[in-house]
Amino acid sequence: MAGLPQPSELRYLTPKAAAERACVSLSLVYQWCSDGSLPHLRVGGRGRRGKILIALTDLDALMATFRVGDRVPWVAPASQGSDTAPTAVPSGTFSELNPQRLAKAWKSR
Repeated sequence: MAGLPQPSELRYLTPKAAAERACVSLSLVYQWCSDGSLPHLRVGGRGRRGKILIALTDLDALMATFRVGDRVPWVAPASQGSDTAPTAVPSGTFSELNPQRLAKAWKSR
């Protein structure tokens, strides 16, 4: 099969080793395996006679999906009655407030 790595090229981890590498609990690794989030091999029978093996590349790929630093900055929606398009707002800052609209909103309460 072209494109698939040979078994000798892959490095496999036990669930315990995968949990240590990912800095998560062993039960979370088992949960990922059972819900299909983490591809794995089940060698032998189920239970005590079987063994779960997880390819290092599969674990790294799953962990990459949890990365949050590469997200697109939040875009503020246009205010009602405004014909301006929404603009990107850098994280941790506020868009400019309109004092007249604020005063009107507080008076109506």
